[in-house]
Amino acid sequence: MAATMSDVAQAAGVSIKTVSNYFNGYPYMRDETRARIAAAVAELGYRMNVSARNLRSGRSRMIALVIPELDSAYLAPLAQDVIDAADELGLSVLVETTAGRRDREIGALSGLHRQVLDGVIYEPLALHQEDAGVIDLNVPLVMIGQRFLEGLADQVLIADRDAARAAVAHLVETGRRRIALIGVRDADEPSGSALGQRGAEEAL
Repeated sequence: MAATMSDVAQAAGVSIKTVSNYFNGYPYMRDETRARIAAAVAELGYRMNVSARNLRSGRSRMIALVIPELDSAYLAPLAQDVIDAADELGLSVLVETTAGRRDREIGALSGLHRQVLDGVIYEPLALHQEDAGVIDLNVPLVMIGQRFLEGLADQVLIADRDAARAAVAHLVETGRRRIALIGVRDADEPSGSALGQRGAEEAL
């Protein structure tokens, strides 16, 4: 028969609550107590039922990272950094890619309605302000990247306008006069590239 938390508590000479605190990373526990519980866990081969714990706490300890792709010089290390940071917090990461397609970006959020998540990190490329209705998750949402939808969620953005202004100003100061902007699709779109264009134009 599989060992229970009660068995661990008895073997370690502590209460079940103390064993629960141990597994939940309670910081104010004596090293001696922590060591006794760890030894009892190892001796009994105890494995916590993570699903049951999450059900009781109402948390899944899982977040989703929704990005256009994984094979890019920017997004691959970003995904790894998210996974590493989540791991330090005891969280798992569900990664979903959208290829920057509007239907898949909407589908990803719709699909996440069916998941039990503690949060979503989301980088859209094709969504527009009028797509606000699809941003309707019942979990914390943080948007990243160059496309921003005003007022819909917390957002982490690069200072594209300031960066482009500084870059072009430097080129002008060093005597460059023929300067090209590459990658701007639509200057009227709410995106990082559009802000970059505005910053570049301000420096000319």
